[in-house]
This record gives sequence, structure tokens and C-alpha cells, in this order.
Amino acid sequence: MCLFLTIGGSAQNRNQVDQLAKLAKVWGFLKYYHSAASGSPDWDKALLELIPEAINRPSHFETHLFRWYQGLPVETYSPIPTQSRGDSVYHIFTVKNIRTFGLKSEFTRQLTRLFTHHLPAPSVYVTDTYKGYSLDFLLNMEEGFEESYPSTELRLLALFRFWNIINYQYPHKNQLPLDWDRVLKKYIPYFIFMRLNRRKFIVWPFNTYWRKWRITIRFIKRLISC
Repeated sequence: MCLFLTIGGSAQNRNQVDQLAKLAKVWGFLKYYHSAASGSPDWDKALLELIPEAINRPSHFETHLFRWYQGLPVETYSPIPTQSRGDSVYHIFTVKNIRTFGLKSEFTRQLTRLFTHHLPAPSVYVTDTYKGYSLDFLLNMEEGFEESYPSTELRLLALFRFWNIINYQYPHKNQLPLDWDRVLKKYIPYFIFMRLNRRKFIVWPFNTYWRKWRITIRFIKRLISC
């Protein structure tokens, strides 16, 4: 795959970052809210195939992404809205967040319906039981990748996994002293052009940045398997 992306580069490069960020958000949303979250399709494989499209054809990527979405298994909807309302209900993610994806109106409308009428289904990523005990939620471990030097696609997969876990599952996301959407766009180029060490994979700028908030990411393999 040929990469034409440079950190802080031209409008074309910024468009590539925008499309990769859009992909990360849509992919993470569907991974947690689509009724096919039981493992089919293979969400990681789908992402790895979509990343080159976002980088090499950013101007047409949203159309490609929408067609991919329409080709997924048919969603199962609740006949009535399932998202709780009320001042006493705390939401990590809301319809307003979907509007920040930057998608065209029809795509936004369909994802909004999927969210507001979400029908919980068995998921390979999230569960509410562990050894017979009921919990609010529990993140399942995801498959890692045994590669000495992870490819660009795998590095971005690692970033997108981590970013989406915080975006959809971390209860204190809205109290973070930073704009989580801006974090995603800022670090996409770093994960493409990350510095590799023979013995360990250090995401050096991300590691330095998060040390301020006592969250340290040292190894790309650990992030991939989180």
C-alpha cells in the first residue's frame, strides 16, 4: 500500500486523516451497536480492508463506507426507543456524538435509528455476566496479532480499538481534560509513521501525551490485544 500522508501536511493529507477518523468512529459504533456484533462479519478484517481505501481514495471514501455498511447483515431493531431519557440518566454516548461523525444526512439518519432503537444482542466484545455474576458490563479480550513489525493497518487497528473503548465504554470520558475527537485525529499520523524499536514498539508521542493523565501505553502488541 502506498501512503501519501504526511504529518500536518496539505489539504489532501488532512482529508485522509478526516476519512480515517470517520472510519474509526463508524467502525467502533457498529462494532458495539450493530446486531451483527456477535462476530459475523469479522469486524477487524473489515477494518483492515477499509483503511487503504480511506488513505488512497479519501474523496470517495464516505460513499464506499456507506455501501459497505449497506452490505452488512440486516439490523434487528426494537419497535420502541431503547435509550433511557431523563436528567438522572448519565450517558457516555448520545445522538449528538453521532452527528460529530461528519457523515451525510442519510448515513447519519440510519446510524441514529440504530442507536435509538438498539436491541441488545449477544456480543463477542461486551458481556454483562462473568462466572455466574451479573455486572454492568465487561469487555472481552480481543485477538492479538503475532507480527514482529505490525503493518500500518494493524497499527491503526490498535489505535481505533483503544480509542473506541474509551469513547463507548469509559464512564468518565466526559471528564477527561481533553477533546477525545481531537485526540483521534492528532494521533492517526503518529500511528502511521510511528518509531519502531527492535525489541518493543513504542508509540512515543501518544505515550508522552498520556503520561500527563497517568495513562501509559508502551507496547503496540499490548494495545492490539486490549
